[in-house]
Amino acid sequence: MTLKCSTALDNSVVNEVIDRPFRMVVFSGGRGAASIARAAVRAPDVRVSLIINGYDDGLSTGLMRRLVPGMLGPSDFRKAFSNLCGDGPPNKQALAKLLEHRASESELGALAREPQLERLPDLAGLVDLLSVADHRVLNSSIATIFEDPELVDGLLSNSTDTALGNLVLAGAYLRSGNDFNVALSNLNRTFFPSVEVINATDGTSLYLSAIKRSGQILWDEASVVGSQSDEPITEIFLTREPLERATSATPTVEELRSLSVTPEANPRALERIAEADILVYAPGTQHSSLFPTYLTLGLGESVAESRAGSKILVFNLQPDHDIGGESALSLLKKFHTFLCRGDKERFSLGRLVTDVLVTREFLARSNAVENDELLRRCREGAIRVSIGDWGRGDSTHHGRYVVQVGMTRSTGGLGKSELQEVTVVIPVLNERPRIERVLQGLTRYDWLAAGLLPSFVAVDGGSTDGSLPFLQESFGMTVICSHGGVGRALQAGANAAGDSLWATFPADDEYRVEDLVRVLEVVRQGDAPIAFGSRSGFCIDPRSQLDRIYGGRRIDRVMSYWGGALLSVMATVRHRRSVADPLTSVKAFSPSTKGVLSFTGKDLDWHVRIIREASRGGLAIAEVPVEFSARSRADGKKTRLSHGLRAVVEILRSSS
Repeated sequence: MTLKCSTALDNSVVNEVIDRPFRMVVFSGGRGAASIARAAVRAPDVRVSLIINGYDDGLSTGLMRRLVPGMLGPSDFRKAFSNLCGDGPPNKQALAKLLEHRASESELGALAREPQLERLPDLAGLVDLLSVADHRVLNSSIATIFEDPELVDGLLSNSTDTALGNLVLAGAYLRSGNDFNVALSNLNRTFFPSVEVINATDGTSLYLSAIKRSGQILWDEASVVGSQSDEPITEIFLTREPLERATSATPTVEELRSLSVTPEANPRALERIAEADILVYAPGTQHSSLFPTYLTLGLGESVAESRAGSKILVFNLQPDHDIGGESALSLLKKFHTFLCRGDKERFSLGRLVTDVLVTREFLARSNAVENDELLRRCREGAIRVSIGDWGRGDSTHHGRYVVQVGMTRSTGGLGKSELQEVTVVIPVLNERPRIERVLQGLTRYDWLAAGLLPSFVAVDGGSTDGSLPFLQESFGMTVICSHGGVGRALQAGANAAGDSLWATFPADDEYRVEDLVRVLEVVRQGDAPIAFGSRSGFCIDPRSQLDRIYGGRRIDRVMSYWGGALLSVMATVRHRRSVADPLTSVKAFSPSTKGVLSFTGKDLDWHVRIIREASRGGLAIAEVPVEFSARSRADGKKTRLSHGLRAVVEILRSSS
């Protein structure tokens, strides 16, 4: 579901964003943001910057940091390049495979004798596919590594397979005069110039460690990301040398804090944040790839001051080792704490994030109290919470959806995004036996695949059967109380929809979500500003359904059958609108109807007033056939003869 908290954008900002390329900044690790970055690259007119930290120190990454003084952890930068290149043409796909290739001891020995990749039999085919520039950079960087006898001895004496990309980054670092940011920029211009891969800090080599609530110390980054208990991590530390060399065998928390330093920011990272239209806090290993980045001096300030129209926090699809005991609420709190560098009063949460994207499966890890608190914090910060299927089914995020959410929010729903915001208004009056099925159908539908970004607003008309408490407990549902009939309820929903595309959908479980989307599509495509889901569209005899609804009550059955036909004919004659099913509960409206339609009325007269006002305003009404599963009076059918008579009176007394 979506918590709807609209924030108006200045028109000049919207127009500027539409007229120039989007500027998108992604706070990323090595793998978590891969699908988001690739989707952003494929989107037209989007300029992407990935901000990454270099604190990793496991396996061959840790080996390179031990062998090359001052070297930052290269693995996440290497993975960023290989992820981007892996979707490219054959020469870039070959580059990606070479960067990720784990060189064996024998291959390292061969490179020590002749540091040219094409001399390795298993890699020659890939090397042949490289561009001239990529080939030159790979070989020159690797040659620099193998010019140093001490480095060669360290590599050959270690049994760990070494990623070739780590060797390339280390060689580029040495060739740049031991300036990691310059080395990264040089590689970036050659490997993938259309996306900036930026180190978050000024390039100072720092080491990550952490402590858990139990007091257990995680001595290095490899321990932070590795298998561990579900006891949460409470603090992380950045020190100038590995913790095991910097402190005693059993350091206190105070000693760890005294050793920890705040890294200086890379000026380019701050510039990109300041000019961004979209900021994405990507999923990933939170306590390694993301939270340490947020501690960078000045980064939180730049985010808070950024003019970005959307600042999107994307939760993990599944918990990594470091967040095994965390909930969505606890991660949101930590996100806020780290961006504020421990001082939550520094910036409000609403200045740092505009949207939270989370899956229902991840929320299920939390209890109802935690989820209510998460919702309250987001509501106070005017933060929209979108609960949906943000994954592709293979443990990776659907990057295109995330990018489109950012583009939609940044332009107020205008311009370059394929997604369109829609508010679904659900009037409710004593529907507790059915409302749960209706909400499940609405929230489980793949709206994003249909190009729609939904918000759900329930309008309760005075339920006494527990419907209202259930709605209030349904995470992410905006609930409005509006007594006085379905007309007033839908009027309240129309007001809540603001300037977005919106639709009505009943809580009685008589209609299908798929049909609602088909009705919305007519309006979304501009075929008509108003669309009705017509139950008469299949040219079937409705008497069999009326028999089931009214049973042996022949008068009610006849009045319903002929009453519906009478309203249709009267609407045609009176308002020059031939509407087969004026009383359908599935209707969709374009934002252009605002100011033309008043959405007033108590019950069924609400429906005929729409037809009258559409006629006066010259608005077309399209009808889309929908399936309808009627319920009986015993099941809670509420329509009465008096409602129909009121609609007839409304038609008779109105004039077009």
